[in-house]
Amino acid sequence: MQKVIWGIVVIAIIIWIGVSFSERTPENTNEDVIRVGAVLSFTGDANVDSLRMQRGFDLAQEDLAQQGINVEIQYEDDETNPAQTISAVRKLLDTYKPDALVGLSWSFLAEAASPVVTEAKIPVFSPANTSEFTGKPSPYIFFGAVRNEQKLEPVVEWLKQKEITSVALFVDNAPWGNNHRDIYTRAAQEAGVEVVLLEEFIFGTEGEVTSAAVTKIKASEADALLWSGGEQGAVILLKKMQEQQVHIPVVGMDHLENIIKKQLVDYSVDIPLFVFETSLDQELDRKHQKKYGEPVGIYTDTAYDGLMLMVEAIQNTDRSGEKIAEYLQTKTNYEGFAKTYSFDENGDVEGGEWFLKEVE
Repeated sequence: MQKVIWGIVVIAIIIWIGVSFSERTPENTNEDVIRVGAVLSFTGDANVDSLRMQRGFDLAQEDLAQQGINVEIQYEDDETNPAQTISAVRKLLDTYKPDALVGLSWSFLAEAASPVVTEAKIPVFSPANTSEFTGKPSPYIFFGAVRNEQKLEPVVEWLKQKEITSVALFVDNAPWGNNHRDIYTRAAQEAGVEVVLLEEFIFGTEGEVTSAAVTKIKASEADALLWSGGEQGAVILLKKMQEQQVHIPVVGMDHLENIIKKQLVDYSVDIPLFVFETSLDQELDRKHQKKYGEPVGIYTDTAYDGLMLMVEAIQNTDRSGEKIAEYLQTKTNYEGFAKTYSFDENGDVEGGEWFLKEVE
C-alpha cells in the first residue's frame, strides 16, 4: 500500500514538473529573442529592391547583436506576386508568430497584404513604399520611402535646366504609375512644358506594347521621355529606343541604371538617362562595402533604419501589435541613416528628398 502511495506521489510530482515547465517555456517563445518576419520578392521584378532591403535588415541585425539584442529574421519570398504575398504573410503569422513584419517590397504587394495585417493587428515596416499608392491606409503599416510628391520639384528644375519644351509620358496604369503620371503632368505644367503624348501600359505587358509606344514617341517629336516601370520594362524600352534611333533623354526609376550595371543591354550614352535617388549615408556605405564589396543602394538605408526603429518599439512596449503601432505613431523619433523618423496619420515618414542623377 505504501509503495502505491509513493508511486502516486512520484507520478503527481512528474506531472506537476511537466505542467510547470510547459507553462514557463511554451513552444517557440523566448522573451530574450525578438522575432521578425520578412516578406520580400527575391524572385520576380522586385528582386533588386528586395535584395537591397535584405542587406539593410541583415546589417541592422548584426549591429543589434553587437549590442546584445537578439533578433531573428524569418524570410519568405513572395515572387513579386500579390497572391503569394498574402500566403507568405499568413504562413509567418501562423507558424513563426513574429513580433512584427518588415518588407512588402512594392506598392501592390503592400496593398494586397494590408487587410491581412490589419485584421491580425501585426505592425509592419515597408522600406520602399509610401501610402500614396497603397490604397486605404492601415494603422499597422508604416512606410520608409520618401513620398513621391517630393519628386515634383526635381523634375520641374530638370525640365527648366535642360530647356525641354515638350515631353512624352510612358507609365504603367497602376497606382505607382498613376502617381508618377500625375507628378510628371504637374511638373510639365509648372515648367511650361507641353505633354505631347501619354501612353499607358499594364505592368508586365511591356514586351507587347513598347515597340508601338516608342514609334509614337518618335512621331511626337518630344524633347524628353518621362517613364515609370520595372526592370524588364527598362530593358525593353532602351532596346526599342536604340532600334528606332530615338535618342531623347529619359527620366525614370533606378532600374534604368541597374540594367546597365548588370549589362542587360548594350548601352551607349546617346540616350541620356536620369534616375531618382535619395542621399545615401557614407557610414552605411562603408558598412555595406565592407560586407558586400559594392556601394550601398537605394532602400538599404530605410530597411536598416526600419528594423532598428521596430526593435526600439518592441523593447519599449508589451509586444502587442496595438502598443507597437501606437509607439511608432506617437513616440518614435528615431534618427537613422536615411532620416529622422516620425510618422504622419497615414504611416508615411515625414521629410526626406529626391533628386535626379544622370547615369554615367
